[in-house]
Amino acid sequence: MLAEYIPDGFEITQPVVSIQYSECRGVDWLSGGGYHLITVAVPVTYAHGQERIDGLYVLVIWEDQSAPILTGREQTGMPKIFANIEDHHQLGDRLFTNASFEGSAFLRMDFRKTKLLTAGELRALNRQSGKVNAFGWRYIPNIGRPGAALSHATHFLRSLSIAQRGWATAGFSGRPPRGAELHTGPYHSGPKPTPDQVLPGMRDDPRERGPEK
Repeated sequence: MLAEYIPDGFEITQPVVSIQYSECRGVDWLSGGGYHLITVAVPVTYAHGQERIDGLYVLVIWEDQSAPILTGREQTGMPKIFANIEDHHQLGDRLFTNASFEGSAFLRMDFRKTKLLTAGELRALNRQSGKVNAFGWRYIPNIGRPGAALSHATHFLRSLSIAQRGWATAGFSGRPPRGAELHTGPYHSGPKPTPDQVLPGMRDDPRERGPEK
């Protein structure tokens, strides 16, 4: 099922869906303000002739500010849509947050810190996270007639901050081991994409189905 959401030219390298929460503060181009985002992506390789690039194919990015949504979607082809996203809360060793749309929470993340990463583990994490190839698909439909004015793959090189500290985590007691839950809600169908239209292919753990063909 996961392969149905990945366009031609990309190969899934691991049958895993990653969910990443980020809280951005002191953003210069938002006059020092900030925003939150949740990225859902799949590890892939882009293959074209002899060229092969490893990275993440982004299925959806929820954000809570219009400026990063518009620039990221129209300029870089990232599939950005709006959601209300909470600041992450920290209560002792517990970290939790949620994303909601029209009054209903559709994603809950709930973790507990289990171990402070060692210096070696932190260096390995930063080597993996320094630069990330993010792939998407920019699609802009024609106006007044079928078809697309633009429809093509996009490549965006993301630079991630260097982590000074980090923790291994586990799902909080009573939660799934991975600490993230997806929920559907009582959304009314309409022109805007609701979580119910985005989530169906992500609700099952692809690792339980084995490698994609």
